[in-house]
Amino acid sequence: MLQRCILLKGSIIHVLSESKYANLTPTDDQWQAAEKLCLFLKPFQVATDFLQGEKYVTLGSVSRMITILIKALGGTSPPDHWQLGSQNWNSLPTVIQDVRSFIFRDMSSRWDPADLLLGMGAITHPGHKSLSWLNVRQKDVIVQQLRTEMRNISAANEKEEEFHESEEEEPAPAPKRCNVEEDDAFDVLFGQETSSAVGLPQGSHVDIVEEELQRYLKEGEINFRKEDPLVW
Repeated sequence: MLQRCILLKGSIIHVLSESKYANLTPTDDQWQAAEKLCLFLKPFQVATDFLQGEKYVTLGSVSRMITILIKALGGTSPPDHWQLGSQNWNSLPTVIQDVRSFIFRDMSSRWDPADLLLGMGAITHPGHKSLSWLNVRQKDVIVQQLRTEMRNISAANEKEEEFHESEEEEPAPAPKRCNVEEDDAFDVLFGQETSSAVGLPQGSHVDIVEEELQRYLKEGEINFRKEDPLVW
């Protein structure tokens, strides 16, 4: 709505000047403050639009986005790409300073950067798995939680296989799989590995998943910088 008012600035001034509400015509300083406020709110609009997407994974980006926004609000000056043209928050119009303070307090009070659900979503995202926006302790907590969950699921699959093997009834045929050269951690995790897997370590499901997890975490991230919604 504010953007629309700025686009219609000339018409608004003209209509108000010829009416009994001429005294309500915004001053030049107020128009400039409105333009700055639109620029200030743009990162939140961009983040909201991105996280509402339905054709791509969004959970893995939530933790990073919110943390970066909070850090930007808590800094001494706005990021350059916010295009506010100021080296310090305090030099901006009062309305922006007030809105910034309110949003910063509200987001900081509600947000836990080490939230396990969002952290798990981020670490399983190939573009964010380094968790570079978190400190070492927060990263360790999330990595350990992922390791525990994967080991528990893998151990449960292993026990289920042992149970079926001990039954007298003939086991159900294994689901058909695509012809692949080797299994990965998710094949093993969900009990879909082939009997002739190539290149996998020998051992229990738990051991294999642990090794695959370590390999995944050591691999580099996929570079999504060109598609980064927080940099325009």
